[in-house]
Amino acid sequence: MMSTVRLSRLDCLEKSLLVAKIGQISQADAAAVKQVWDLYVKPQF
Repeated sequence: MMSTVRLSRLDCLEKSLLVAKIGQISQADAAAVKQVWDLYVKPQF
């Protein structure tokens, strides 16, 4: 199964609104998402 992280659409939710955990990503995928965030998204805020 493949998932997509869409950094172009970020939403903030209250923790109390979360009903269930759907899954998790690998350490390598998490590092890749953080790298893209740091390069392209973070500087815009």
